Amino acid sequence: HNWIILNNKDKTLYERIENKSKYTLEDIAISFQGIITGCDKAFILNMNDERINHIDKKLLKSWVKNKNINQYIIEESSQRLIYSNDINNIRKYPYIEEKCFIPYKEKLENRRECIKNIRKWYELQWGREKSMFERKKIMYPYKSSCNKFAIDENNSFCSADVYSFYIKEKYKEIFSYEYIVGILNSDIYDRYFKMIGKYMGNKIYDYYPNKVMKLKIFKDDNYNEIENLSKKIISVKKQIVMYEKKIKLHGKKDMNNREIYNLENKTYLLQNKINEL
Repeated sequence: HNWIILNNKDKTLYERIENKSKYTLEDIAISFQGIITGCDKAFILNMNDERINHIDKKLLKSWVKNKNINQYIIEESSQRLIYSNDINNIRKYPYIEEKCFIPYKEKLENRRECIKNIRKWYELQWGREKSMFERKKIMYPYKSSCNKFAIDENNSFCSADVYSFYIKEKYKEIFSYEYIVGILNSDIYDRYFKMIGKYMGNKIYDYYPNKVMKLKIFKDDNYNEIENLSKKIISVKKQIVMYEKKIKLHGKKDMNNREIYNLENKTYLLQNKINEL
């Protein structure tokens, strides 16, 4: 058993959460790690890369990195993954083979799994199970200065510096994704995680599933209110993204910046309400 050394105030909080909660995240959700390509240069393309237009859309997946993940929402990714595990025969995709993979063929062939003949030379090193990504889920970066849990509704795939989990069928009636990110992003749970998480120095903590999935989750009379506040925060954060896009497109800064400031203030107040509850 791991030792946790806490001051009295933290000890009280820790014990209250532990005693009040019937579930751990591990009970209610299934956790998994992102993809290891073994050679990002071959498989990851930027959206402004000309080659993207010549690749079958079915093979291109939205690619999320550690830095894309904020609390509640994920920044739109500017990168795509070529999900080559869906290719039975690379000869049928001469463009991808020639323009994306051949330049890195030597490196691709020298990956451990290819040497052992477990993978074809053009496949991802650890492509995981596709259906895990193509669903609603919660994603979080594995190194962060604070709790950052976001709902993904874009069937995003992610790199190995991102972890995800989705709610098990039998708990979908009991917990919603919005409620879970609402409490995980709260100041209370930030403090709670930092009591058990591994401090890496430089204000950064390790968010590995072996710790994250052990977090206790409670459900009480405030459930609906917390869930609704969380939904509001998500919709306000999406509005902020829209205004930021407008600034990028039209450059009308003053008016939009004021809007963004007001909206950010609103999310802050909503989050405070969750913290209080």
